Amino acid sequence: MEMRVARSSVAPAARRLPPAARYDRRGDVTRAPRSGRRAVPPPRRPALADSVSWWSAAPRSAVSDMRFARPLLCLLLCSRAQWCRGAQIQRLSVPAAAAAGSPVLLDCEYVVPEPRGLVVQWLFNGAAGLVYQWIPPLRPQAVGLLKGRVDLNHTASADPLQRHRAVLVRRAAPELSGRYTCVVSTHTAEDRQTRPMLVYSVPRNFQFYQERGNGSATLVCSAEDMYPRPELTILTEEDAVVAAKLEVTMDSYGQYSAVSRAALPAAAHAQTFVCSITLPYANYTVTRTTTYYPGRAVDDYGDVQQPQERQASGTTRASLRTSVTSLFGMVMILSK
Repeated sequence: MEMRVARSSVAPAARRLPPAARYDRRGDVTRAPRSGRRAVPPPRRPALADSVSWWSAAPRSAVSDMRFARPLLCLLLCSRAQWCRGAQIQRLSVPAAAAAGSPVLLDCEYVVPEPRGLVVQWLFNGAAGLVYQWIPPLRPQAVGLLKGRVDLNHTASADPLQRHRAVLVRRAAPELSGRYTCVVSTHTAEDRQTRPMLVYSVPRNFQFYQERGNGSATLVCSAEDMYPRPELTILTEEDAVVAAKLEVTMDSYGQYSAVSRAALPAAAHAQTFVCSITLPYANYTVTRTTTYYPGRAVDDYGDVQQPQERQASGTTRASLRTSVTSLFGMVMILSK
């Protein structure tokens, strides 16, 4: 009798539901599974006032979503608030090009609202190339490629947290060309920026002369100890390029030497030529000139010998001075 009473009490509620609906353990209505699958109850959506009970009753997927949403919300708020940032680089100063032998200053301006664990580093050509490090209030250190090249007593600011942020290289060299990265880090955040720098070496022993022999003439333009790889061009007065053969070699220090030769055809009048050397990406150009005189000899240094100026009588000025000196000596002897 008791079981019949229980069925009769449940039956009126069950009749109001669709035939495929069933109750789960919590009293929620579920649909009948298809093809023998187990029925999964839909997640409940309680009111905002019942957030605590919903948190305990929500499925695990919803709880995990909220756990991921909280850090993302904090990150979004921190990106808008200056006080939440651990370190931020405001300006990175690295010269795009510098002459070899000149001093170079690499500066990195930053703000650190939370300075705990402040570390300033300079990297060369990637994360593995540490060349400078400063951990306040310790003394800065130069390692690797910049060891022995940096003035460690240089101060960029009176602020104790900014004092040794900059790197002063006493004498730049071509091997210091590359990408420099400033890294500012604290216990809470890190920021970094990168800039390239080219250290160029100007030409040495720059010569532009003529070689003559067997009735032909050759223009020779040469220079040594250049960086980066130079571009040599021989031009006429009208800026026309003269066809030339260029030979470029590199020594063990990575510096270049170049020789350009151009054969000249026979000409009936004098011509002036220009040799131009350009260092790419360095905004550096230097030139030399020479004048070709048809039919005139060339001395041992490749310069054209100018003809001696003659008097109307046909004697040269040099011979005239010699005659006057001899005559004056004879007069002095006779006067004695």
